Amino acid sequence: MRHRVLASLGALVVVIGVASLTAGQVAGQAPSAGAAKAYTGARTADGQPDLQGVWDFRTVTPMERPKDLADKATLTP
Repeated sequence: MRHRVLASLGALVVVIGVASLTAGQVAGQAPSAGAAKAYTGARTADGQPDLQGVWDFRTVTPMERPKDLADKATLTP
């Protein structure tokens, strides 16, 4: 029984090793011809981050803790 487990584990290691060696450039994106530019987010006219977009407020997590629960560590027991 022990030999079967070790043989199966050895075969798995060999298969993973061969797959990792042959997968080289297949995974991921192809390198671009030009140098990649760093991403800069959109800014408003005064230089602040532009936060316009679709905002979803449907959540059970309150944005601010209610005053009557200020001293509690958790909202529920």
